[in-house]
Formats: sequence, C-alpha cells, structure tokens
Amino acid sequence: MKVLAETSKPYLYSILSAACMAVAWWYPGSVQAVYLGWLWAITLVIFFTSKSHLYRAAFIGGALQTFLDFYWIKSTVADFGGFSWLSSSAIFALFIIGSSLQYVLAVFIFKQLPRWVHSRAIAVAIAWVSAEMLAVRIFPWHSGHTQIAFTSFAQAAALAGAPFLSFMLVWICDSSLALVDRSRRNALLFLPWVVFTLLLYYGIKSTHFFDTSEGPTLDVALVQANISITEKHNERLVLANTERYLQLTHEITTPNTLVVWPEAVIQNFIPAGVGHILNDPTLALFEEFELPLLVGGLTFESQSRFFNSAIAIQPNGNVLLPYHKQILMPFGEYTPFGDALPFLRVIHPINDFSAGEEVKVFTYRDLAGKKLARVAPLICYEDIVPQLSRHSVLKGAQLLVNITNDAWFGDSMAPYQHHLIAAFRAIENRRFLLRSTNTGLTAIVDPLGR
Repeated sequence: MKVLAETSKPYLYSILSAACMAVAWWYPGSVQAVYLGWLWAITLVIFFTSKSHLYRAAFIGGALQTFLDFYWIKSTVADFGGFSWLSSSAIFALFIIGSSLQYVLAVFIFKQLPRWVHSRAIAVAIAWVSAEMLAVRIFPWHSGHTQIAFTSFAQAAALAGAPFLSFMLVWICDSSLALVDRSRRNALLFLPWVVFTLLLYYGIKSTHFFDTSEGPTLDVALVQANISITEKHNERLVLANTERYLQLTHEITTPNTLVVWPEAVIQNFIPAGVGHILNDPTLALFEEFELPLLVGGLTFESQSRFFNSAIAIQPNGNVLLPYHKQILMPFGEYTPFGDALPFLRVIHPINDFSAGEEVKVFTYRDLAGKKLARVAPLICYEDIVPQLSRHSVLKGAQLLVNITNDAWFGDSMAPYQHHLIAAFRAIENRRFLLRSTNTGLTAIVDPLGR
C-alpha cells in the first residue's frame, strides 16, 4: 500500500495544483483567485517532493490546466481563423501538448539544480519561475497574476514583474513546509517571510502614495458600440457600424477629451501617410469633433503592405503617422510558415497583414498647440507582452492605451483573463492603462492595477 501511495502521490498533487490554478483563472482578479494561488503553490511544492513519475504527472497536470483554462481557444480558432471543427480541434490539441511542456520543463530544471539549492527550500521556486519565463507560449500567463486582488502584495510586480510574484508564492510555501520538518529547519527558511513583509510594506506605501497624490488630469472617453463579429464583418454594415461609433462620439461635449475607438473599427483602408482627415473620405467624418482621437483602423503603405493600425487624429484634423500592430494573430492576420509551406495558403487563404516594426508615442495637442498627453497605443493582445509597454514608457509615454476586439472570444472567460494580464502593465510601469474593446471589458486601470 505504501508503494501504491508513493506512486499515486505525484499524480494526485499534480492534478490538485492544476485544478487550483485552473479555477483561479476562472475568477481572474478576484479574492478567490488569491487564495487559490496560495493553495496552488502548496500543492505544487508537495508534488515536487515525490520520488518518481514526476515527468509524466507534470505533463498530465499541465494538460488538465491548459484544457480547463483555455477551452475557448478551439472556438476562437474556428471563428477567427475560419477553420473547420476538426482542424480547430487538432490545433487545440497541439496547443495543449505544447503548453504542457512548461510543466515538464519545470521538473527537468528542478532535477538539474545542485543539492545545496534544494536544502534551502528554494529549488521549486527557481524551477517553476524559470519554466514560466523560458517556455514558448502564445498567452504568457504567470501564477503571480492570481494575486492582483491582494493589492499590497501585487505592487511587487513594479520591481520585477509578475514572475517575481510567482517566485515569492512558491518560495514562501516551500520554506513554510520545510519549517515543519525539524531535520530541515534553519534560520534561512525565515528569509522569504522577511522579504514578504518588506514587500507588503512597499505595497502599502505605494498604495498610499498613489491614492493621495495629485497631478495633471486628462478627460477620456472610451467608446464601445458592442458590435458582434457577424455585424463587424458584414460588408453591407461597414458604414452603419461606423455611424454607431460616430453617434456615441457626438455625446462627448467636454473639450480636449481623448476619445478612443477600439481595434479595426474603420474597415476601409486608409493611406498610412494621409496627413489630414480631409484627405480621406472616411476620416473626413471626424471633421466636426475637434477632439483628440485614437481610432483603430486598417491602413496601407503600398499594394502589398497592409496593417492593423492605431490612427492618431489631432483636434485640428492633422493625422499622425499611424502605429502598426507588431504582434499579429496567427491564422487570423497572417498564415504561419506560409512562405516556406505554400500549401498552407491554399488550405487557409487569407490576405496577410504586415507587422509593424517599432513602438510609437503620440503627442496630442489642443487647438492652441498646448500639449495634452503623450500616449502609447497597444493593439489587441500586445498589452499582455511586458516589453512593448516598457519600451513605450522609456520613449516617454504618459498613458498606455490598448484597443482590442475581444468579441472573438465569445461568451467565455477569455476577455477577463486578457484584462487581468494586461492590468499588470499598469503596475509595472506606474501608468494608467486604458482598454477600449469592441465588446466586453472596456476599462480604466490605475497604476496600482485596480
């Protein structure tokens, strides 16, 4: 019976930890997710105390969590990429297998660490966070994301990002379990609690600072018309859809309000160097507003270069050179390996978009030429990639603005999961983040991630 228990232990705790993390991601940004994140860390540490079957059990746990958390990928691939039920199922299966390798990688790294690292109850934290950062993933989630509702702790992300929260979660739980074992007990096991206390102090002070500080303000209006995917891609409704956004924008009466429209609202292709709204019949519709606008639309530079862009319009009608989306959605905006494997374009014929090559920071000015704000656009899931936001802030961005179309996710948890990961860009960069969506979760996130 003892042999049976030892054999089943890794599978039991791998499944338990996977279930905890999966359910936490069903309630993104909630207090429940905070508790489940800590319970996940405890079960993960116990899993790594198993003597055998670690690789196989890790793969099973990874597959379970991926299936439970990313169930919406199958329907999204079918809707966004136009794939059949069979093809989208195959893609989802490959996604599950690929994502599960992160857990296997964590076991591999754990086994390579020297004995002195294991003796200090830090090996699991090193192995897990290394796997989180090294694994190639379409959606770069971290276990530390579960802690955003624990505001004072979540501020640690401003120091070293969400992976730092992941590390602290596992390190604290590993050391605490080691303290129970008298043979492993030593003074160093209290170190993570000392660090945790300092981080909470930092978080409390940061929260107080941002809650009591005053500075320049900017009025903003995030316009959401709730247009379904079917309506959005109906060519006969292009003008009507644009008119719905124009009608909502007419309700904005405060001067110098930054108006934000979601991703790809303008479906007519605009010349990238248009210069002024009167040089294009679609942009001319904005003439009457005299407001700073950031609008999602399609642009082109030549007959072979098309872009998913963010178009900045000044109150005087000048149009800045647009920001082009840099991270394109596979199968929706381009065909992966299409040049190397031409048959893929036959199976999945779409017009490929070109990727942008740099971040942009738009400087908005009022009609008198006074600077209003320096704004960095992020399109779609570019707001879940920390590097783009960081580069934008280093270029002087005072405000991060994400325009997206989460309607592809349907009635699932995906828009809320997307929002949770994106909110960490606000904490990491100490900037407000505006999120303007076609449907779903339009929001303003403060520098504390709230």
